[in-house]
Amino acid sequence: MRTLTWHLPSVGPGAGQQETYRLDRDYVPSRAWVHSDVAPIVSELIVDINVGGVSIFSYNLRLRDDKDADSADFATTQLDKDSLVSLDVDQAGGNTSGLTVGLELEEA
Repeated sequence: MRTLTWHLPSVGPGAGQQETYRLDRDYVPSRAWVHSDVAPIVSELIVDINVGGVSIFSYNLRLRDDKDADSADFATTQLDKDSLVSLDVDQAGGNTSGLTVGLELEEA
């Protein structure tokens, strides 16, 4: 198993947050998760993980009134070697801070 992890000390909307990863082999996504030090209270926090600029989710990862969420609802079934994986924050969620997002991958 391989886990790609993004750490954002402060959260604002935008594409290409922090690192972009290049995959070293073919993988299948198994689980994505998000943790915030402070739960969003103004609106949902919505994050998206993209491969080659296209979302891997059927329904983006969301936090609302909680500090943790996870999903295994992927639209993409395989991530190919040399694909670029990036994180977008589609909606910041108000006072959210200390965000960590992970994508767990199984070798294909």
